[in-house]
Amino acid sequence: MVSFFTVLLFSCQDRTKSSVGSSADEFFVFEVLPIIQSKCLSCHGDSPDEIEGGLDLRSARSMSAGGEQHAELVVPGRPEFSPLYQAIIREDPDFSMPPKERDALTEEEVQVFYHWIVAGAPWPNDLEQKQIAAAGGPRSTTRMKVQTSGGQTTHWEERYYRTDDLWAYRKPHHSDIPGQFPDKHPIDAFVEHKLLELQLPAAESATMRQLVKRVYYDLLGLPPTKEQIDAFVNDGKADSYERLIDQLIASPHYGEEWARHWLDVVRYSDSDGFSNDYLRPNAWRYRDYVVRSFNSGKPYDQFLLEQLAGDEMDPEDPEMLIATGFLRMGPWEHTAMSVAAETRQFYLDDVTNIVGETFLAAPLNCARCHDHKYDPIPTRDYYQIQAVFATTQPAQRPAPFLENENLHLIDEERERLQAWIDRTEKEAKEIVQKEERAARGWFRERGRRYLPKKERRKLNLEQQPPRYYGLSNTDLGYRKVLQKRGQILRRNLDRFEPWAYAVYNGPYRIVHSASTMRMPEELSGEAQPVFILDGGSVYAEGDSVSPGVLSVVHYLDTTLSPYFNALRHIPAGIQGRRLALAQWLIHPEHPLTARVMVNRIWQHHFGEGLAQNPNNFGASGKKPTHPE
Repeated sequence: MVSFFTVLLFSCQDRTKSSVGSSADEFFVFEVLPIIQSKCLSCHGDSPDEIEGGLDLRSARSMSAGGEQHAELVVPGRPEFSPLYQAIIREDPDFSMPPKERDALTEEEVQVFYHWIVAGAPWPNDLEQKQIAAAGGPRSTTRMKVQTSGGQTTHWEERYYRTDDLWAYRKPHHSDIPGQFPDKHPIDAFVEHKLLELQLPAAESATMRQLVKRVYYDLLGLPPTKEQIDAFVNDGKADSYERLIDQLIASPHYGEEWARHWLDVVRYSDSDGFSNDYLRPNAWRYRDYVVRSFNSGKPYDQFLLEQLAGDEMDPEDPEMLIATGFLRMGPWEHTAMSVAAETRQFYLDDVTNIVGETFLAAPLNCARCHDHKYDPIPTRDYYQIQAVFATTQPAQRPAPFLENENLHLIDEERERLQAWIDRTEKEAKEIVQKEERAARGWFRERGRRYLPKKERRKLNLEQQPPRYYGLSNTDLGYRKVLQKRGQILRRNLDRFEPWAYAVYNGPYRIVHSASTMRMPEELSGEAQPVFILDGGSVYAEGDSVSPGVLSVVHYLDTTLSPYFNALRHIPAGIQGRRLALAQWLIHPEHPLTARVMVNRIWQHHFGEGLAQNPNNFGASGKKPTHPE
């Protein structure tokens, strides 16, 4: 980088700023413009009707017009006098750009602007930019244009990305193991090599007592007993550590501890969220499915298939239906105050993004309203992936209890719950009786015949007792408590019934949250169409889209097999969309799926991942600490 800047500064002395193909022009096209496009235009050009601060950075002419705060944004040759440069170095908290700290330019990006301004701040016109881009240049190996399914704007499609920001979209490859450590485990060899390179000493080995405690907490989430510590410390055999690992992985607590990590990722909850926060009485079966999967050593590709498409694989297998609880873990609420189209869109947005973050380490929601600011993920991709789930409908489906499910004390718990329901109904009935006793007195005082509540409601107001007659404020408040408690408890009775908190494939359908969701008998009908939504609004439909996948995966890596490339075509019918997506995800050539899970495992063992943001392998995430 420094050597190129040196070449740039010297070469610009002999070449005019307007000459197409000059080093300065190439530097602008391959280095400066991509930063402006990714970090600046969202506020200063993408929406011409909403230009923040009056500053338009779409062209040299609009930039030269300045903004509301500064008439002259760049002083060619003098970064220290250029408001643009002063904003990006962020020394003045009242004049720092971009405004959010997390979006700040890196030190390398700041240097790019510094050297561009020193070189005279050249900005070739659109035609010259296209000619330079087509010809390539001295920096074209550090940035590249990426083909996708197609952006919403031409300038987004013309964007250049740093090649090292695209690391995750290429297949992993084997790295040469440092040769000076032939007896080391490959991972240890890389670590030792880096320590040697940096002239750092290795950390001291843990004591046997420290080691056994760490292993117990790591694998089981539980401390060892004194007897377990002593047994390990006094074992004395060469393979004591390996046998301890095998012993702990065989423990049922292993699946419980590691299921916690997965359930956090997939946002597991026992209730629906939002204002009513309705219970999910059968969600526990998905939780226990995850525990069983870890304890059985289930292969990850099978684990993924079952959660995305278990019902499509074998709808007669209760385990497969339970596994699709993954698709139900997001918040859900639909009441008389809700708009059905919005409720449905909330669900589709949630499940689209969680599939992206969980399996691809790609926050797809960033592309919901516009093409992704930092990564080659167009809005079209977002809605193509969303279309995979357009036929997915939530339901509690019958699924007989399995022999290996935890049904311990289920009868006793059902009896306890029923007793609570009976007591709640008895207390509610007592309040009703109190109100009716008062009503009888009201009628008696007036020498009239008593009428039950249902009948007297037909009378004129002056001919019946006042509303809530005979009840105190305490009675009224407690009655509401009893009503809500009864609703919750009766709903929770489903907890003891063989239902799976699952999904099915069918046409568009909305059920109120207060109602139990069951599969309809009739499943015929058309698949719900999916459109690109302008700004993510369900009321702003754009082009219709068909089911698809993350397109950059197939355009960036030229070594992919024809078979894997063919898997990107998802069926358009009601059935089979999710299974096709899952098969695309688990193909051995997929660059992201295994990489993402390996990083999660590393994170949970060692505190942070090799790539430190496990849900984001894009440009705004953090690159791997050890790329090899």
